[in-house]
Amino acid sequence: MAQAERARLLLERRPERPLARDEETGGRTLAYDGMAVPPILPLSPFAVVVGSFSKSLSLAGERVGYLLVNPEMPDAQVLLDALTMTIRTLGFVNAPVVGQRLVEALVDASVDVGVYDRRRKAMAAALRGAGIDFFMPQGAFYFFPKAPGGDDQAFVELLLEENVLAVPGGPTIAELASVGVRRVSTGSLLAAFAYGALVTGANELLEQGTSQYTEGGVSRELLRAAFG
Repeated sequence: MAQAERARLLLERRPERPLARDEETGGRTLAYDGMAVPPILPLSPFAVVVGSFSKSLSLAGERVGYLLVNPEMPDAQVLLDALTMTIRTLGFVNAPVVGQRLVEALVDASVDVGVYDRRRKAMAAALRGAGIDFFMPQGAFYFFPKAPGGDDQAFVELLLEENVLAVPGGPTIAELASVGVRRVSTGSLLAAFAYGALVTGANELLEQGTSQYTEGGVSRELLRAAFG
């Protein structure tokens, strides 16, 4: 089934559901086997597209990108203003002016997709040769193979014996430590949890006028012990 048809059927079920696509992985550029990634902005007034040029132009580490919303979205400008303020308050660094001008001139350019395609096929051949099952990706450059034997933890332990560092699909901290991991990063997950608590508290104040959310807060003693 064509990708556009899938998106259309999804929207028919919930026409007011936000439709978002992350193009960071080069989805609109790095496509193979004749696969075409359809534009989603015309499909719904609630469509949002987020992307960058780090993959499509091979600008590793350069977070120069874009965010697009359907102009027919209700309060579209409010959303854009909120996102702009969020970026500023969180301290994200914008690309230099020269870099912004460069990507503006190269908005329709892309890397040689054939280079990535050859690497994709080489990786697929290596996985097949090792007897590992996988789904052949038709976009970007990520493989999601099945763990040999069906046990990702056991596979990681075997790799460790060969001094190969790998991370299983869903380990606990204790499981990671048992195979020699010494540092774990959760990315923005803890911050997202904190923001969730903030939203919950704000909603209680707004809707109920109460402050019972404070019962789940950190004590002043613990804060003083942590920060002095």
